[in-house]
Amino acid sequence: MKPRKHGALVQSLPGVGTGRNLSSSGTSFAARDVLRKLEKLDAEPDCDSMNREANAAANRIVEEYKAKDKAYDKETRHGATQGARFP
Repeated sequence: MKPRKHGALVQSLPGVGTGRNLSSSGTSFAARDVLRKLEKLDAEPDCDSMNREANAAANRIVEEYKAKDKAYDKETRHGATQGARFP
């Protein structure tokens, strides 16, 4: 019997693949990349293994986006170089 793919796992992620913007910090882009990665994961022999693989892949992508977001904030001084001001 061939192991099942992970369609239910992907479908259970809130907001992933909906096309809606989850936040202004690039979360929707991270969600898109997580979805793409999950769709390419190979089937695992059991749910626990699939869960570990999916979480590890998703966490790597989220950490990449956090680093990009932090670098962008540093580069723009949290938007100050683009005219953003706080009252």
